[in-house]
Amino acid sequence: KSLKDLERAIKSHKIAKLSRFGKKSEENILAGIEMHKKRKARMYLGEAYPTAQFLVSKLKNLREIKTAIAGGSLRRMKETIGDIDILVVPRNNDRATISKIMNYFTTLPEVDHVLAKGSTKSAVVLKSGVQSDVRVLPEISFGAALQYFTGNFDHNVKLRGIAIKKGFKLSEYGL
Repeated sequence: KSLKDLERAIKSHKIAKLSRFGKKSEENILAGIEMHKKRKARMYLGEAYPTAQFLVSKLKNLREIKTAIAGGSLRRMKETIGDIDILVVPRNNDRATISKIMNYFTTLPEVDHVLAKGSTKSAVVLKSGVQSDVRVLPEISFGAALQYFTGNFDHNVKLRGIAIKKGFKLSEYGL
């Protein structure tokens, strides 16, 4: 009925006895519960901003990165922040450079857990419990991506509607 009930069932090894479950399933579920407990739903701007600035400065220290900037609700200076979105433009748009950037970001000492690691986006949970995402994109798309990832959902829907009425397609990659 609740996470506490599930946690108790795991600790008493009731889950492992279920069909298609075992000890490894219990370990994985328990790890997920622990991660959920650590993750904050939202954090105040005063806490998120320095964290974002620190991450951006760490990324800018990597010579493969031309530009790194925080976007999302943090860039809009909302009172509370759900996650920290960082947009990155590499000096070279080749696979090796982007891979190095993603490896660097996902192995920072501040990272507690990697949620996803891809060729254009990686998501991590920091030791503070906040999620941070990095998106690597070509310089030609930077302005459109910054607008897209900074605007809230309703704003982006409205802008897309305007673009469609004028015969255009608007996305994070451009107009």
